Amino acid sequence: MYLEKNDPSKAAQCFDRVVKASPKNYETIKILGSLYSSAKEPEKRDQAKDFLRKVTGEFPEDVEAWIERAGITEQTDAAEALVAYEKVCDILQNKVQAELPAEIANNMAVLYCRQGDHAKAEPLLEKALERVQRESQEDDIYYRSITITIMYNRARLLEFQSRLDDAEALYRKIVKEQPLYIDCYLRLGCMAWAREQSFEAQDWFKEAVLQQAEHPDAWALIGNLHFAKQEWGPGQKKFEFILKQATTASDPYAHLALGNVWLQTLHVPTKEKAKEVRHQQRTLSIFKQVLRNDPKNLFAANGIGAVLAHKGAFREARDVFAQVREATADIADVWLNLAHIYVEQKQYVSAIQMYENCQKKFFRGQNVEIMLYIARAYFKANRMDDCKRYLVKARHISPHDTVLLFNEALVMQRLASTVLRSEKSTLRTVLKSIAELEMSQQSFRWLARHGDRMRFDLAQADSEARLCGDLLSQAKYHEARARRLDEEEREAKQRQEKERETLQEEKRRAELEKTKKKEEDDRRAAEQRELFRQKTSAILQFQPEPEPSRSSGANRGKRSKQATGDIYSEDEMDEAPRKKKADDAPRKKRAPRASGGGRKRKADDGDGAPKAKRAAAADKAASQRASSKKFMTKEVISTSEDDSGDDDNNDELPSDVAESSDDGGNESSGGDAAAAASSAKPAKKKPSHGRSAVIASDSDSDDDDDVTGGQSAGNDDDDDDDDDDDGAGLTIAPSAESPADSAANSLAASPAGSPAESPAESPVAGSPLVNEDVDEDESD
Repeated sequence: MYLEKNDPSKAAQCFDRVVKASPKNYETIKILGSLYSSAKEPEKRDQAKDFLRKVTGEFPEDVEAWIERAGITEQTDAAEALVAYEKVCDILQNKVQAELPAEIANNMAVLYCRQGDHAKAEPLLEKALERVQRESQEDDIYYRSITITIMYNRARLLEFQSRLDDAEALYRKIVKEQPLYIDCYLRLGCMAWAREQSFEAQDWFKEAVLQQAEHPDAWALIGNLHFAKQEWGPGQKKFEFILKQATTASDPYAHLALGNVWLQTLHVPTKEKAKEVRHQQRTLSIFKQVLRNDPKNLFAANGIGAVLAHKGAFREARDVFAQVREATADIADVWLNLAHIYVEQKQYVSAIQMYENCQKKFFRGQNVEIMLYIARAYFKANRMDDCKRYLVKARHISPHDTVLLFNEALVMQRLASTVLRSEKSTLRTVLKSIAELEMSQQSFRWLARHGDRMRFDLAQADSEARLCGDLLSQAKYHEARARRLDEEEREAKQRQEKERETLQEEKRRAELEKTKKKEEDDRRAAEQRELFRQKTSAILQFQPEPEPSRSSGANRGKRSKQATGDIYSEDEMDEAPRKKKADDAPRKKRAPRASGGGRKRKADDGDGAPKAKRAAAADKAASQRASSKKFMTKEVISTSEDDSGDDDNNDELPSDVAESSDDGGNESSGGDAAAAASSAKPAKKKPSHGRSAVIASDSDSDDDDDVTGGQSAGNDDDDDDDDDDDGAGLTIAPSAESPADSAANSLAASPAGSPAESPAESPVAGSPLVNEDVDEDESD
């Protein structure tokens, strides 16, 4: 009954009582949700959403409930509304087997356009337009209005897709069919304004006002057009006209526009501080009034932050802008105001980054005003090159903008002045700066005569032109200085290049000499090695040792060396068997010693006959061997094993020597000392190149019974031969004394009772120890 009387509030109260009595009444909850969806109170609209969600949750196939839910969430949550509409499409197409209504297809297309998914929106609009054209015969008036709405939405989609000519043609078609469709006039005016055809845009807006004199949107656009031309007075009157109308007395957009007008007056510098404070208070009061009418109005909060920034409270203003940006990131003015605050706080890097992000997000990188803001930030950061780059880019987009021309000329003037004052500027940079300075002078002169008085001061352009002339008068001095520096730098580079080439040539020469020296050293070393190898190759060739003859008689047990001429090394001579002469008579056994112990010597005759006989026999044998035999030398390699073997041989005397010394001890102590001195092994002398020479005579290797004197004589002859043949690698100690004299001198040099000379001090180097056997009849 209350619904029939068009009293939805009382009807909603009745349904509330029913829901409280029966919370699961499906029909009552559905009707109550529909009633609350048309209410203006946000609380009731939220209750309507909850009721409709409950209905669709319990009865998911209720198409009407899904449509009501989509309609109530269209303005607040487009994604949820699209989900509800898609559910409706699924139920209609799959379960009811019905075609999608044109209204639902149109609404879905609008929601897809809001989300930027134009590809899904276009087929839905085409499908809706076909459905309307088929059903227009049943109800021409209703479907004609729906057709106009769908055509307008399609034109808006074409405008979003930058197909401006198709959109304009469709708008004109709608205006022709429906002259009272004001939105088409407004859209045609906005498209002309975007093409910077302000007069054509103003004509379209006035045409809309003629069709409907009190249309607030038409008056608002006319006021904005005045603001774009910086005609603040006419624009303010248009918005005041909107607020005077009863239906739009509390229009938030008109209030915000008036607040912006008063805010713009704060940008104009003035010497009257009281007037500036009064304008700040008026602007702040307007934005606060908007917030009282609409507490969630973000544009009013943004305006309050702008007023705080003009008062110098940059920190508080930044906090306000940050809160607005957290609430929504779809307002470009908030991004720009945050960037302005960063510039005022001298955080130029953050400001430039914020400007560039805003440019990419909202304007696709083509907004000239934001480019001017970025250039200003670079100018304040004293980065003139980047500033000039952005101004040139902006002039490519808007070549007729006089403000951009003024700023570009000013930046080129500052750059040229900086370059000319610098003493380190190159000639090329100076010449380029002079050319830019001449260009700036021409630009300022043109702006002083043909510039826009509403956008900048023409007198300032004239003063800047005179300043450019003064700088050009000083440019000759700077050019001459740059040329002189360039010549000096070029000469210095040439001198450095010559020095570098000289150093490289000396380095190459030194390396070449070093290489040649190394090659010469290697060649000499190779020659020495080859020479040494040739000298040693013949010496180191050993002949096989012949088998000793088994003949009997006087020469049994002896090895004949006269025929072969072989030479033994020290080890071979030490290892050679020491045999007695074949013709020697067997020794007689000594009589047992007396009980007193110790050995008894034979009593000498007093005149030393046995000693003289032995010495005469030794001299005779030595002279015979020296005259009949030829001594040969042989070089062998001395090793640590040979030295150790020689030491061992020196420690142990052969048994023949021991027996001979026993026999000689019976004669006299003087004979023992002489025999010991003559039979002592001489020390080996090692040459400087690490090799030792061992001299062995044929008589030494053949006759083990010969005395030491024969060895010494043979060694002396071999020393002379070796010195003549090979002076390098052999060190031989010559002995000029006879064997008997050497032994006698050794005994004479020793004090009474001291031992004979040690083997290491023997004058013959490398001679093996030889046992001395004397015929028994001679010793007797």
